[in-house]
Amino acid sequence: MKLRAIFIFAISLLIASCDDSKKKYFSTTLLSPAKIAVNDSVSFSVRSESKQIDSLVIAIDNFKLTLPHNTKNVYSFALQNIPMGAKTIHIALFSGEHSEKYSHKLTVVSDLEPKLGEYRIVNVFPRDNNFYTQGLEFSGNILYESAGEYGKSRLRKTDFTTGKTLAELPLDAQFFGEGLTILNNRIYQLTWQEKTGFIYDLNSFRQIGSFAYNTEGWGLTNDGKNLIMSDGSEFLYVLNPENLQVINRIAVYDNTGAIKLLNELEYVDGVIFANIYTTDFIVAIDAKTGKVLARYNFKNLLAPQYRTDKTDVLNGIAFNRERGTFFITGKNWSKMFEISPLNPPQGGLPEALPSSLSEKISNEK
Repeated sequence: MKLRAIFIFAISLLIASCDDSKKKYFSTTLLSPAKIAVNDSVSFSVRSESKQIDSLVIAIDNFKLTLPHNTKNVYSFALQNIPMGAKTIHIALFSGEHSEKYSHKLTVVSDLEPKLGEYRIVNVFPRDNNFYTQGLEFSGNILYESAGEYGKSRLRKTDFTTGKTLAELPLDAQFFGEGLTILNNRIYQLTWQEKTGFIYDLNSFRQIGSFAYNTEGWGLTNDGKNLIMSDGSEFLYVLNPENLQVINRIAVYDNTGAIKLLNELEYVDGVIFANIYTTDFIVAIDAKTGKVLARYNFKNLLAPQYRTDKTDVLNGIAFNRERGTFFITGKNWSKMFEISPLNPPQGGLPEALPSSLSEKISNEK
């Protein structure tokens, strides 16, 4: 009987020990707002029932920090250049050999309020309104364009002053053409949902290759070294032009949240200009950080008398380096506008791009 009693007592201790390891003695509360600016500090509190906290380990992305216990049980740490985006803070609490883990969600946003940029129209040029513009880019003074829609998608080079087609290549009917860019005498063209891109020789205008990617294809540009691609999300993907592998991903945020529907792209001197699909806005994005620097409102750029039933949304940004101006157009537009200047302003109105397309976009002209 004694042996049996000892055995039962030992089992009870083991069970109690196991239960103790599962029991929660602490709780954590995030004191910071759910959206917090990059480089700001995050604060949280810890509540303890009966155990004394010895230390804490905090982890977010590749950042890791160990903090000693303080008597107030309130802890803060700086984000220290954590990239913007949706994040999970992992908190590990230690008391002797006992430990507990907690996590909290937050979103790291930009610390900049985008300014409302200014521009002026320099020239207006004729354009084929049967062209569903998806990509637009200059090589010298020759304009290269990509058109979308199944059965109508094509690659074209154009005399921008007259709108005359100099050469054209149709895509197979199974492909919906999207953005394009020119790098190292090669033209790179995306397709929408087919996850296939095409490579053409700039001089001969012949297809010389193809490549695959895992997302949808929307806009495409380059920084002189790598390709930069959008897929309709808030992310921009940096691709090695030789093997077309993703080498970096940039999250695009303003001070209110993620900027999605990034469409046609144009890189100019460290800034990526992007159409926001279905809106009249173009945003200027810092290519290194993804912060939105400015936005430009092109509402009513195309006058009513030039609109038809097939006129669609603003889409198409091309920088002509020889002229130092931008060229702006839209899907099935009959006009293309030469714009100057289009640079992130130093001053201006501190208005942020609406984070939801359901928000009313007012006319700020």
